[in-house]
Amino acid sequence: MERLLIIEDNYMMRLFLVNYLDKNFWVDAVATHEEGLQKLEKSNDYAVVLSDVPNNPENTGHFNAALGLLKSEGKDFVLLTSGDKSEDRIHAMQLGAIDAMSKPFNPLELELRIRSVVKRQTNKSNKRVA
Repeated sequence: MERLLIIEDNYMMRLFLVNYLDKNFWVDAVATHEEGLQKLEKSNDYAVVLSDVPNNPENTGHFNAALGLLKSEGKDFVLLTSGDKSEDRIHAMQLGAIDAMSKPFNPLELELRIRSVVKRQTNKSNKRVA
């Protein structure tokens, strides 16, 4: 089973994501990007990181640091945006996200997108070994 890190500040959304996704992934979940960065610095065995985009400018520094660490390690991440505007999703992709979804979302669609990213990550790892 692949490991998934969820960074989501909304408690109810975080709880929902953990309960929905823990049937098919080993899930760790944290409330802040600072906690997420600490988890990522301790362990780099997450197949995918699922993160919300911070609305509070105070959280932007840790958010950017976490994304920088993911990029430097070649890890894939999926961003959840709170706005249902294509500009929000485009911005997420410009930040380096492999995929982006707007809240609210269909949980099955999210799971399928995460599986697609995991498959991509696995294929990338297999190519390095071969």
